[in-house]
Amino acid sequence: MNSAGFFIPKAFLDYEGADYDAYLELAMSAFFLTQPSPEA
Repeated sequence: MNSAGFFIPKAFLDYEGADYDAYLELAMSAFFLTQPSPEA
């Protein structure tokens, strides 16, 4: 389960591509940082 996140208070139609990129970057970073190392 991925519970990392943040909220940018905007109307739905005011979101831009950069906002979605930031959400995706955080979600992907959190996923990879929480996975065990192959050497462990």
